[in-house]
Amino acid sequence: MALGLEAVTFDVADATAVAAFWAGLLDREVRTEPGGALVPGGKGKTQVGLRFVTSDTKEIGPRRLHLHLTSSSLEDQQRTVEKALCLVLQP
Repeated sequence: MALGLEAVTFDVADATAVAAFWAGLLDREVRTEPGGALVPGGKGKTQVGLRFVTSDTKEIGPRRLHLHLTSSSLEDQQRTVEKALCLVLQP
């Protein structure tokens, strides 16, 4: 039996808002779950899903895990940055 990684889970203050940001940035959907939200993996199961769980746990020290995005060109990178800024600045 082969094992597969479905999602990486992040404890966050507002799972719905964080999931909406990443879903918008990655052109994916948000699936609401009890206590949080899942942004399923994309591209034929070659990308891992992102699960966000609402938590009031205080963060101690810097985050040990963060996400990197890749771009195919400088223009693609600029579009990604612009999209991220638009998502962050949405009311």
